[in-house]
Amino acid sequence: MDKVNKKLSYSKLERRYASRSKSLYQTKEGRELLDIISSGKNRYLRLDRFESSAMDMTWIKQIEECIPPLGEIVNNPKKTIQTLEEVVQIEKVKKIGSQSVQHLASHTQFIKTIDENGDVTPSKMLNIYHDDYYAIYENRFIATLIRHLLVFVEKRYQFVKTNATLSDVGVLYAKNHTTIEGADVEIETKVKYSHPAEAVAIDKLRGYLKRIEDIRKYLKFYANTEFMKILRRERDVRNPILQTNIIRKNPKYHKCYLLWLYINRYRETGIEVKVEENYSKLSQEEIELINQNMCSTFLLLKGKKISKDKSKKVKSYKPVILKTVDDDIYKPMDYNAPIEYIRVDDKYREYTESLYNLNPHPSKARRQYDDDKYKENKLRREKTAQVDSLLKRKQAEVEKYEANEKEALERETYRDKYVDSKAEEEIRLEAIEKVNKARKALVKQAKKDKPKDKKVSKAKKVAKKPLKKDKKVSKKKTPTKKKAK
Repeated sequence: MDKVNKKLSYSKLERRYASRSKSLYQTKEGRELLDIISSGKNRYLRLDRFESSAMDMTWIKQIEECIPPLGEIVNNPKKTIQTLEEVVQIEKVKKIGSQSVQHLASHTQFIKTIDENGDVTPSKMLNIYHDDYYAIYENRFIATLIRHLLVFVEKRYQFVKTNATLSDVGVLYAKNHTTIEGADVEIETKVKYSHPAEAVAIDKLRGYLKRIEDIRKYLKFYANTEFMKILRRERDVRNPILQTNIIRKNPKYHKCYLLWLYINRYRETGIEVKVEENYSKLSQEEIELINQNMCSTFLLLKGKKISKDKSKKVKSYKPVILKTVDDDIYKPMDYNAPIEYIRVDDKYREYTESLYNLNPHPSKARRQYDDDKYKENKLRREKTAQVDSLLKRKQAEVEKYEANEKEALERETYRDKYVDSKAEEEIRLEAIEKVNKARKALVKQAKKDKPKDKKVSKAKKVAKKPLKKDKKVSKKKTPTKKKAK
């Protein structure tokens, strides 16, 4: 164990490995394989990452300075005398004053009896007593401050505890894409070396956490005191805080007021992690050694036969091409170029929307190494845009089709109404024509019966002859008047 824990000489081991692998790749076959790997599409990246933390101590100092005033206020809070009035049974009345007598005089229903001497015996009376009242505005402000501090400190403690672990990392990436004997070969290696940061930084972090834990203990103790239990049902105060005489002039309450203002403005987590990344440019000798390593990895795959395992599983897949409505709607017309079909199913959309998590502003070395992934992300974005365009076009056609259907339905409805109104008009005209025919028939019948009516009328005229003579006499008198004139 002691030998393992000793610091290894990595540079000496690297030289030994290089000297031994050199003899292998000096042979004809080894040299040919190494040339094929070296002439392929290769990418190399060496990254050294160093982490350090810068802790903000201001918020811890502010809270630590306010812990003693908070403790004094919680133990000896301000209070006022509250006068309470309650109508109780006469046996429970402790003291009778002028207000109790006035109340009884105005509430005669509480009088039980009045004797001959005028002595009054009440059944109930107004009892007046005094009690301590703690739910003043200043105390409610302190209770609200303690609740806010519990949340404020707990959030930062959990963040620092889970995310402030510092480490230094060294990473070596290598990719190769080439063709060997007509077969595509892809080799990718990654070596990551991570170790904790310096002991000095870790000690600082532990001290930082210890101070936060002490603050948490004090705040939890204050939250379970009798003061907080008395005010547990009272409403919290809200900004802006009223600067009463006690808050403005009392040093303890004023210190708490300044802390309130500070935590309402503070938005940081309390710790700042600095990351330094260095991309190293590999020498030609290092690149050749990495290529030899990739050749060795390839030989591990092709140098041994496939092991015969009886418990193997064989799966067969039969792809099926489904016919959809889109085949008829979006078929190409007079198109000579190769056709590219765009899928719009949910799985394809999930695939196009699941991009690689890459740095939007990478360094030049990182951009060159992850060139394939950046291109793939770009292609997926283009596919997503094409799918969105296709869906918009489909939606436009559906809306157009629905509009045409609606217009056709309106025309059909209008035509039905027009036909119905025309039929009603024809029926009305036919009825009018029948009525006219009936009238004409009645008129003809009346004309046929007309002679009989004349005889009757002659008889009537004969009976009225004397009256006609009178009329003639009156006609003869009119000229005489004219002559007289």
